[in-house]
Amino acid sequence: MIVYQASNLDKVVEQVETWGQKSEPAKIVSCQKREGYLLYEILNENAFAFVARLRWKPEVCFDHFIDLTAVDYSEYPQNLPGRFGVVLTLQSARLGVRVQVKIFVEAEKPQLPTFSTLFDGALWCEREVYDLFGIVFTDHPDLKRILLPEEYEGHPLRKDYPLMGKGERANFPVYTGQR
Repeated sequence: MIVYQASNLDKVVEQVETWGQKSEPAKIVSCQKREGYLLYEILNENAFAFVARLRWKPEVCFDHFIDLTAVDYSEYPQNLPGRFGVVLTLQSARLGVRVQVKIFVEAEKPQLPTFSTLFDGALWCEREVYDLFGIVFTDHPDLKRILLPEEYEGHPLRKDYPLMGKGERANFPVYTGQR
């Protein structure tokens, strides 16, 4: 059982601040202390290096992958650094704290390096984000649709996708379970 330790949130913030002084610092937009976790908002540049440091640095050791998902901010009232936010949720068993890393991704070429080399659990989550948002995870070993048919066009969780769909439901294959 992992016991939540609020005092360790400050230790993580201090540790991450020292990384900014080293080579390849991530472009941190903000760091917010929330109820029970930290939220880092960063730019796509060096995002993999930032998450890898969270994973492997013994001082923080965020060794438990919880989730990876995405958000489309194209109709958000505030100006943000990218159209999409890919959100990773990680936990440090040793420190008893969680961290969320929101990585902003541009609309023109929505892609990130795969995080499956750091966390095996990211494999399926990245496929789901690719399927529903169209964000490509480079070097992913099996990046293909997971929920929709391969020939499906579009990504239904994007804000510019039509509310009533494109009439594609009539073309979906129907599986009856009988052969």
